[in-house]
Amino acid sequence: MADFEMIIELSAAGRHQECLQACQNTLQANQEEAYAYKYAGKSLLALGQLDKAQQYLVKSHQLDGRDPETARDIGNMFWNLGKKEDAIQWYKTAIKINEITPGINEILGIIFQNEGKSDQAIEYYQKELEINPQASNSLLNLGLLLLQKG
Repeated sequence: MADFEMIIELSAAGRHQECLQACQNTLQANQEEAYAYKYAGKSLLALGQLDKAQQYLVKSHQLDGRDPETARDIGNMFWNLGKKEDAIQWYKTAIKINEITPGINEILGIIFQNEGKSDQAIEYYQKELEINPQASNSLLNLGLLLLQKG
């Protein structure tokens, strides 16, 4: 368990190279540790190594398909690669895993708002505010969309 806690601390501190090394050490001992793949993927994502990040994050999701954060991170990775439709699918997968995961509905709201799909954007902003009434960006964007609609 000490490895897990250390990996989380390194990731939270933004020490991505050290986190990646700790994850790789863990995976040498046990190649079935989903959390090590997850945090290695997060570190690689932060380091801009998107192809490698994808491999690690997808492996983490294969080992533990119940983690909405991993699905969200895969969505973020696809978004960074410019693959919007793949990103949307992964964000929706994260919601299916746990519909009350903060932030994901807001991301989808922003995507649909930018595409001019205001009804879908409004729906996602409302869902985000149900989960997190303090989501000020969702509240602001929802208000602007509702004003535009009259």
